[in-house]
Order: sequence, then C-alpha cells, then structure tokens
Amino acid sequence: MLRSATHETYHFVEGYSKKDADDLRDYVIEALKGNGVDIEKALEKYAKQGYATRDEQISELVADSMFDVFSNEDFIKDLTAKNQTLAKRLANHIGELVQKIREAVKMLSVRYSNPEIKALMDAAEKLDTTRNMLLEGYKNAGENFKAEQAEGQKNNADVTAVKNKYSFKTYSEQQLRNWENSKRIVVYKNNEQFADFIIEAINQKNNNKKIYFGAIGNELAIRIEEKYRN
Repeated sequence: MLRSATHETYHFVEGYSKKDADDLRDYVIEALKGNGVDIEKALEKYAKQGYATRDEQISELVADSMFDVFSNEDFIKDLTAKNQTLAKRLANHIGELVQKIREAVKMLSVRYSNPEIKALMDAAEKLDTTRNMLLEGYKNAGENFKAEQAEGQKNNADVTAVKNKYSFKTYSEQQLRNWENSKRIVVYKNNEQFADFIIEAINQKNNNKKIYFGAIGNELAIRIEEKYRN
C-alpha cells in the first residue's frame, strides 16, 4: 500500500507541473545512483514490461523508487532544502492520501478485524511521518511557515476556500471514457469503493491496478503556468 501511494504521488506531480516532475525525477535518480543503482540496467526491466519510450521507462522507475527514497530522512532534508515549494506540494498531496486511507480503515474496521487492517493503519501513519518530515524541512528552510499557518488559523473560511480551490478535481468525461475499460486504472469514486480496492490488493486480486484520485484543477493549473511561464 505504501509503495502504491508513493508511486501515485510521482504521477500526481507529473500531472500538474513538468518542472516539478523533472526536479523530483532528478533528485530520485541521483539518490538511486548514490545507492549504487545501475540506472540503465534498471530501465531495461521497464522496457520488457512494455514501456516503449525512455521517458516512460524513467517515469515508472522514479515512481517505483519513491517509497525507498522517501523512507530516507537525509533525502527528504536535501529535497526540502533545495526545493521548498515542491516539498510543500508533496506534503499536501500525501496528507490527502493519508486522510483517504484513514477513512477507508474506519469503514473496513466495521466489517473486518485482522492484521491486514492494522498494517493498513500503520501504512497511513508512516506516510504521515513522511508528510511531517517534509513540512518540517519546509519550515526549517525558512519559508514563513509559521506565519502562513497562523494566518490560516485566523480565518478558517479562507483555508476552506483555498483547499477547495487547489484540491483534486473530477476527471473530464473524455478521460473517464478513456479509462472506462482499462485493465490497470481504477478511478476513485467513494470510500466504499476504495475499501474494496484495498481488500483486493491485500488478497492480491487486483493484478497491479492503480487507483486515480482526481485531476489537478484549473485554478492551480493557471497558477503553476503563471509561475513557470518565464
């Protein structure tokens, strides 16, 4: 579950900002090289799996490696020191995933009581630890974190508005039609469906399917485009 969540996080970044995705890719690739990974040999595996282009192969390698590099506190400190904005966005996205997992666990605990449910909750807590490390690095990097949080606490209405503006959006009808018969992609609908997806994953019945939680909204897309236009 942790690997699936961190894998999806990289593709989330790819979806909203090429620059951030490129930066994150470079950080991960350098970390893998530092750990002695032969990148070219690793890419061969993805070529055999049907990823035709080098960009696709690198994308999957980075996504699959997110769990390992984000388990390393030194990597997180280095990333937040170099790119505080990316760290904050990653933290926000991971926070949304943690909330969805916790909601699913709450539903599942009514119907099930087994070690897998506890393991799922442990996974959520580990993801939350990663999120907290990203936020701590962001704060220590000098990004006016305390002032931003204080302002948010003074005006809960504004916080809600910002959250709604920059949270996941519904996919387009065309996107949904494209994925309707996909054997690998499941589009998130509700917590009950998410709970069933988790149970299938636990029982290894979903054949490495991915669940997509939502699209980047127009407001954030415009904001990103304006920020990186020049």
